[in-house]
Amino acid sequence: MNKFFFVDLETTGLDSRECKILEVAAVITDNKLNILEEFSAPIKVHSEDLSRMDEWCRTTHTQSRLLEDIQDAGIDLDEAEKALQRLKRKHFPVSKPPISGSSVHFDKRFIDDHMKSFTKEISHRIIDVSTFMGALDAYWGFKLPTQPEPAHRALADIRQSISYLKQYLEEFGR
Repeated sequence: MNKFFFVDLETTGLDSRECKILEVAAVITDNKLNILEEFSAPIKVHSEDLSRMDEWCRTTHTQSRLLEDIQDAGIDLDEAEKALQRLKRKHFPVSKPPISGSSVHFDKRFIDDHMKSFTKEISHRIIDVSTFMGALDAYWGFKLPTQPEPAHRALADIRQSISYLKQYLEEFGR
């Protein structure tokens, strides 16, 4: 594999069957984790779905300005799914790449439930940066010097995951 396909979502909650996707981002990197291409978009969500968010989600997505961006520039989820498919086909024309990210199993559940066409084009496998974090801490007691809280904006969180993975690989060699 000579590229990575990072994906991150922001959502109205944790239950992929009941909750909705609020933001989608994807980043393609080469195998040295240099960014080749990015995509990010807030997603239009019905007001009744927004009203069902718990207090943590409402506060977090208000502070990050995501809810404001949804109203100003949100796109339909179908449009975002097609953009992800175009990105995948451009960089992985014949293969089904695993998606990469931190706790990306969460994002994969939402993709499986809400983006059925896109899920057919990606692997069932994932590359989870948070697994590196847990394993390196458990085995060697290694922690990154600084681990700021995620921004809870999809593109910023991907960039943070890429930064973490670079640090892990530099620390433990390639």
